[in-house]
Amino acid sequence: MLEFMEVEFELDIEEINARWEALSGADTWSQMIIKETSETVELLTATPATGQYHLDSNGALVFGRAAVDWHMLQNESEAFFLRIYGPGDYRWKGGDLGILVTKGRLQVRRNGSPQLSIRAKHFIDSIRAGFTGLQVDGGVQHELPAFAGIGVKTRW
Repeated sequence: MLEFMEVEFELDIEEINARWEALSGADTWSQMIIKETSETVELLTATPATGQYHLDSNGALVFGRAAVDWHMLQNESEAFFLRIYGPGDYRWKGGDLGILVTKGRLQVRRNGSPQLSIRAKHFIDSIRAGFTGLQVDGGVQHELPAFAGIGVKTRW
């Protein structure tokens, strides 16, 4: 903009890069793609919403609010989940159910190799518990409710 307005200015690129480098080490973020691991194929009837979640005092994962940005997370008990498959979609082994982003590390070193932390496993189990569906059998067709919900990748 300054250049367009023909205003004289100088940028110290090394200083800008140093500031960004210092800020990048201030927070630790983790992300993971949550995949379907069971062998069955299901027509999804209910799925967790895209948005911000938190672990309550009992350890339950609770939906906080709809959101499309994870930058508002404050601590490691909060997570952002981006749902990929919604009601009316199918899930199968290897399919991506969604993406989870949280502050802190989701991997720890055990016996010299990286492993999922207990917190990561809890997030995975809690998110996966929100997916329910009808098992697909050969030629059996299932009907969904008229309004199955709106998600990031929902068919209209």
